[in-house]
Amino acid sequence: MNVLAWSDSPEALIALGARPDVCVCDKPPSDDEAARLRGRSVAVVVVEDGNPLAAVRAAVSAGPEQGVRRPQLSSRQRDVLAAYASTNDLLPTVARRLSMDPETVKTHLRRIRAKYADAGRPAPTRRDLYVRAVEDGLLPPPSGRP
Repeated sequence: MNVLAWSDSPEALIALGARPDVCVCDKPPSDDEAARLRGRSVAVVVVEDGNPLAAVRAAVSAGPEQGVRRPQLSSRQRDVLAAYASTNDLLPTVARRLSMDPETVKTHLRRIRAKYADAGRPAPTRRDLYVRAVEDGLLPPPSGRP
């Protein structure tokens, strides 16, 4: 489990642009905050028994209906995502490194973006793709820590 952000309120997480799978709260958020988080495909978990880890595990095991949604990427799509998102190289350079035609890389990227959008985690930019790849464990975080 990776802690992406720590905040005194869910509203601050939204304002910071954090995109966690689960928001762990020590008290229930307001209805508006909970709705905004769920609208961003974030599961909202209120820790009532003092065990936040158990609450997060329960939310994750509950699956997509609770907001934890990861697209099912093919092996080649994961390769393309990692190669494209991990550098600032131009697309033809990434395609050459992958031994692919640039148009094929573009097709993979369109499909990857569509899958993330369908999962409620849009990734219209290269930076967004990088963030999704880190969130989904396809790339290491910038600090290099797992």
